[in-house]
Amino acid sequence: DKLSWIGFDACLMSSLEVAGMLSPYADYMIASQETEPAHGWNYAFLAGLGNDSSGAETGRRIIDTYLEGREDTRDVLTLSCLDLSRAEAALAAVDSFFGGIDGMGDALFNAISGVRMNAAGFGKGLRGLNDDGYDLVDLMDLTQRLSPLMNDAAPLQQAIGELVVYSRANIDDANGVSVYHPYMNKKKFQARWQADYAALSIAPAYTAYVGRFGDWLTGEAMADWSGLCPVSLGFDGQGSERFALQLTAAQTTDFASAQMVILKEIWKENRTVAIVGTVP
Repeated sequence: DKLSWIGFDACLMSSLEVAGMLSPYADYMIASQETEPAHGWNYAFLAGLGNDSSGAETGRRIIDTYLEGREDTRDVLTLSCLDLSRAEAALAAVDSFFGGIDGMGDALFNAISGVRMNAAGFGKGLRGLNDDGYDLVDLMDLTQRLSPLMNDAAPLQQAIGELVVYSRANIDDANGVSVYHPYMNKKKFQARWQADYAALSIAPAYTAYVGRFGDWLTGEAMADWSGLCPVSLGFDGQGSERFALQLTAAQTTDFASAQMVILKEIWKENRTVAIVGTVP
């Protein structure tokens, strides 16, 4: 016999992988894509539990009470209810969508990297992970951004829509369900996450894609980035100095994003102090 619903008053649990593993054991899953604030859920939903006709109805009330009256909070709030009977179809659609990538060349890797960098992510910069996070990304947002580069995204988007029964968030591009996609935390991917993810065996084509992308991500750089030196372009009319970096053709192809760290020494209280600023 299945549970009517299973809920996680915990962080980062609303992923397709978790839904796939739990689909034999419950009808619905209520969980958050992002980390939860310390106080967690509002358990006022328990008062009406006996009147709910299904786990989906309970899930909707849990989500509404979680966000109720918290319009001005600075916490990131996400919570969704997933129909676990649709998890297998969603996993199959993910396999179909990503299974069309047989190889991973320079151009495709660079294009996917740019998409992955800008997709909505969750669990970023958590302590104990070298501030590189868990590499969880919103599946719908990722799919929409990848669609021009890959297969027809409509079947996967439909499968996600059927999986996510109800979802609310106070941030953009949180559509209810996440998926693991390596990008920021290369050390953890190499150390154990690649092997751990392969051991799940829930979406073989997507797992193979994750391995191929991760191998490129953690392999040798495709361009030599040593020796870059900014050139001053002078000051603008408002007193701000402008800089430029001249990239080679290989560097231009390999480029995804950049930051400039500015160091300035000042004399303060008989000692030298380094002032550090970062400009994207």
